[in-house]
Amino acid sequence: MLPALGLARRPRTLPLVALFAFSPVVMENATYTWTKNLSAFFVVLAFCFYLAGWRKNDRVRMAAAFLALSAGLLVHYSAGPYCLLLGLHYLLRVFWSGRASGVSWPHCGSLRAVVTTWFAWSVAVYGRG
Repeated sequence: MLPALGLARRPRTLPLVALFAFSPVVMENATYTWTKNLSAFFVVLAFCFYLAGWRKNDRVRMAAAFLALSAGLLVHYSAGPYCLLLGLHYLLRVFWSGRASGVSWPHCGSLRAVVTTWFAWSVAVYGRG
């Protein structure tokens, strides 16, 4: 990558390359990528379903979006901010604006159904404290 940037022959770049190469964050992200990639897949899938469901006022696509988000949250915690983002957007823009077809928070059930299994397992294994 450094030759493509024209930085391969500069002596000041060697410490930066060493710092980058031996960084524990880089090593962990390079070796344990499958959970984050799978979580990113579920987040992108959720956004696709959510936007299509919001545009067409389709409850099935909205439910699929929150189901995909809950699966992404189970795979890796990095999907958590996206759960909050879409949940707040749904609450503020869709639910309160009346575009939810009179159904009160219908998609929370799919989110609860998937995430409750994880919480039940973690309480059973780790306890409440």
